[in-house]
Amino acid sequence: MHKSRHILVLCCLAVLLSCRPEPLSLNGRPHFWHPSPTGGNALWPGGDTVVSVCTIRYPAGYDWLSDSSALREGCQVRVYANGKQVLSLETGAASGLQPDGDTHHLSGGHLLSEGFRNGETLLLRDGEVLLQFEGWEKLCGYLCAEGHHYSLWRDRDGNGFTLRKDGTVMQRRENGWPMGDFGDADRSGGALSFTGGTACFAYCLPVGDQTGCFLSLGGSEMLLYKGSGLQFLDARLLEGRTWTLYRDRDGATWLTDGMEKHDFNWYGLLRWQEARIVAWEDGPALLGSALIRGETTPLQLLSALNGDLFGAGKGLCFPIGKNTEYVVSYDGDHRLTLRGGLSRTDSAGGTVLWESGESVFFSSGNCASVLGERVFLGITPRSGGKSYLWSGRKLGEWTLNGYICAVEAFLSPPNGGS
Repeated sequence: MHKSRHILVLCCLAVLLSCRPEPLSLNGRPHFWHPSPTGGNALWPGGDTVVSVCTIRYPAGYDWLSDSSALREGCQVRVYANGKQVLSLETGAASGLQPDGDTHHLSGGHLLSEGFRNGETLLLRDGEVLLQFEGWEKLCGYLCAEGHHYSLWRDRDGNGFTLRKDGTVMQRRENGWPMGDFGDADRSGGALSFTGGTACFAYCLPVGDQTGCFLSLGGSEMLLYKGSGLQFLDARLLEGRTWTLYRDRDGATWLTDGMEKHDFNWYGLLRWQEARIVAWEDGPALLGSALIRGETTPLQLLSALNGDLFGAGKGLCFPIGKNTEYVVSYDGDHRLTLRGGLSRTDSAGGTVLWESGESVFFSSGNCASVLGERVFLGITPRSGGKSYLWSGRKLGEWTLNGYICAVEAFLSPPNGGS
């Protein structure tokens, strides 16, 4: 960088770290809420818009927050579409299902559930077995494309992984680990994406005394980058170029396309804790948490290749929307805050649009969804009150001894009927 860019970097960081009064929250009716004049239950989306909510219910009296006895039998997994129940499954040995929220995923209006029964891993779609195979594996990517079901699994008892197309193994590695998982709003397929007519994902594995990062295209492997003492954070194919993000043995973070390396350490002022690659305007950007030199609390930041730097908040942050229009923050007191995107001038992020006002249970970014200008959040009060779906106001409430584990807003059919 030139000297002028160095000065700009320092100024940007100084602005982000500056203290400003917290903006007032717009409790009740944020800008994206459009009430319907017809009244009744019309606040639920109509027409071709569907909002699905998945809940986990434990038996009455069971303390699910402490989960001291790890109950597996007799729990209910239920799915609602625009407030109406459309599916109910029971957990336990008979079904092979568990009440763990991270084993249930909403995908295009369908419930994908992972299970384990009689020595076999199961993948169920709306309660029907879609796939089963020997062994115990964890789903980290899924997509349905051109009539085929692609699924990516990692071994629960080791570092191996398997890519399957329907029931056929496309790729198997005994020693390696995929990069990515469910929960990122811009990656609905988890670690999998669909590129060039086939499933695509990135993974790492040892290469001699080095570590290599690879891209898999339908099971065909492409080495992106390798080196000694490297920790790969992410890799992604964007507009025909492959980008690899890694941290070296000195803790410095770099982004490379295989020809050039780009320094994202801001002259040693930033130390990234975790990050992923996102598309941003005319190029890639890093989105994740980083420590600013001399500070002990990580900030959620977006740092673009063109030099832009934005703050997104503190604590656990879930950027949502295709262009990170919103950020959901979950602080140490279990309170939820919705902000209007990122900020160039405030490390806490954009304007506060809504706050939970109470301690809530928010399991992951899977509990948030954006469609058009509407944000949908699945909220579970830790006090034991009713769980609810929020979008400018409460749309639906459920009395359950448990929690909301996933929310998905989508168009049905996806093309809007055209």
